[in-house]
Amino acid sequence: RPLQPPSPWKASNKQLCAIWCLALLATLFTNLEAVPGMRTISMACCCLLAECLDRLWVFLLCLLPMGVLMGLTTWGYLQEAALVICVAFQIPLSLAYLAHRRLVTRHPELWSVTLAFPSVHTA
Repeated sequence: RPLQPPSPWKASNKQLCAIWCLALLATLFTNLEAVPGMRTISMACCCLLAECLDRLWVFLLCLLPMGVLMGLTTWGYLQEAALVICVAFQIPLSLAYLAHRRLVTRHPELWSVTLAFPSVHTA
């Protein structure tokens, strides 16, 4: 059976598109001075998408353009290899998002599940 979104509010399609666009925009600007801030915004948006999207395959498809944009931010010095590396990087990154989604779904009342994503991402 599909996982139900754990969020107390049901996001509309417009809200989900806006969150996804913000994640894409923040990923595109990670090559500027505010790398930690932009990356944090991008990952927070992806965590929200992981929680709110009903179908898992839609979320995984949303991560592909994130990898392409991440590769474009390093285009000046890595060229074509950057796109391959950054798109491939979405595979282990999706595991961190899926761990976050699973824990938030199973234990929505615990605040400590927010530590799952940074822990798995760091590992």
